Amino acid sequence: MIHNERLKITANWINSISVGFIVTGLVAPFVGLIYGFSAITTPASSSRVLISASICLLSGIVLHFLARLVLKELKP
Repeated sequence: MIHNERLKITANWINSISVGFIVTGLVAPFVGLIYGFSAITTPASSSRVLISASICLLSGIVLHFLARLVLKELKP
């Protein structure tokens, strides 16, 4: 039982990091755009924001699936 609980906590921690990546890299820049707090003033800066948002989204997805892999190690 202890083994399973440790795995669940680890998977939860990894998944929380993935949510942090997605919120920080994807949601925050677009909220900044909506409310006018963004530093995007040129097409080059907007492309950098899109690239970094894509990287953060991909990182979040990869970490989420890593958490799912951790859960596969649960013992019955």
